[in-house]
Amino acid sequence: MKALDRVGGRKFVLCMLVTLCVTVLLALGKQIDMASASVLLGTAGVYITGNVAQKRLVPTTAAPAAPTTPEA
Repeated sequence: MKALDRVGGRKFVLCMLVTLCVTVLLALGKQIDMASASVLLGTAGVYITGNVAQKRLVPTTAAPAAPTTPEA
C-alpha cells in the first residue's frame, strides 16, 4: 500500500493542502478575496467530482466467478 493511499489518496491530500494553505493565510491576517474562495470551492468540487467519476468509470474488483464444469 502506498503512503498516499494510507492517508486518503492524492485527491484528498491535495484538497487538504489547499484548505490548509487558505486557512493559514486567513490566520495570519491576510484577506481572502473571491479568487481564493473560488479556489477553495473549486478544489472541493474537483475532489467530489473525481471520486464520483472514479467510482463510476473504474470497475470494482469482483470476486472471481466459480469454476464451471465442462458440459458433456
